[in-house]
Formats: sequence, structure tokens, C-alpha cells
Amino acid sequence: MQAAYERRDLPNYYRLNARIHDLLSEAAHNPVLRATWRQLNARMHALRFRSNQDEAKWAHALKEHAQMIDALQARDGAALRELLIQHLHRKRDAVLEQLAATASAA
Repeated sequence: MQAAYERRDLPNYYRLNARIHDLLSEAAHNPVLRATWRQLNARMHALRFRSNQDEAKWAHALKEHAQMIDALQARDGAALRELLIQHLHRKRDAVLEQLAATASAA
């Protein structure tokens, strides 16, 4: 993902990001979580991709992902939980921003 970001290759970055999310949901060994994630991801696919088209938001997402990896490696569940909450809130806000912009342009 880092290399794709440095090349500004958003489609490849997004493909790798989706694969990582898929592997993490699989690693949880929780079929209900996996099914829920797949359903939600399918509905949010386009919005998630567009949220990284803003350069500053994309850079921030990359930084957040690096912090998540650090927390995973440290087995720091509390830190990871906080990072995930912040990340999801930022993504939610980006999506709401996009929806508002689309509605006002219509």
C-alpha cells in the first residue's frame, strides 16, 4: 500500500487495502463478523474509494494504517481499538462530506 501511495496509484492502493481488510476479517474466524463485513463492504465500496481521492485524507489514512500495524505487532488491543474508532469516524465524516457535496451539486 505504501508503494502504491508513493506512485499515487489509487486503484492499486485500494485493491491492496480491500485485500488486507478481507484477510483480517478471515483471520478473526468469526463467520458472522465476516458475513457482516462483506455485506457492508459491498455497499460502501464506491464511497470508500472516493474518500481517498482527497490527497490529505489519503495521506492521513496511510498514516493510520501504519499505526494500526504497529499496534497489532505490539499486541496492544486498547491502542488498536482507539485507532480503529478514530479511523472509522474519519471515514464516516469523509463519506458524509461527499454525500453532502453531491446533494448540493444536484
